[in-house]
Amino acid sequence: NKLVRYQEIRCHMTFDIKMDGKFTRKVRFVAGGHTTEPSSSTTYLIVVSRDIVWVDFLIVALNVLNIWTADIGKAYLEASYRKQIWAKSGPKFGSGANFVMIKERVIYRLKTS
Repeated sequence: NKLVRYQEIRCHMTFDIKMDGKFTRKVRFVAGGHTTEPSSSTTYLIVVSRDIVWVDFLIVALNVLNIWTADIGKAYLEASYRKQIWAKSGPKFGSGANFVMIKERVIYRLKTS
């Protein structure tokens, strides 16, 4: 059985409307990352705290550094995932329900994505 080496995860869809004046609609296929086992060297923050941002700005100011930003959202979705994971398609997939889906690319909300 090929799935013996893989870890099962639960997935779902999230829907959002951006209040950008155009009411852009977004949908994301996300994993239940809280159900996966993180590797021992993995650390992450879902939301950065205000204190961490304040300390970063303090370090920048004391060392006379520049702050640079970039949008790398598309690159994230093209990255491969280090662990072997799978999920089962649910009833919302219509005729594709109850299929095993092996994940080969990063999806939102995995601890090591």
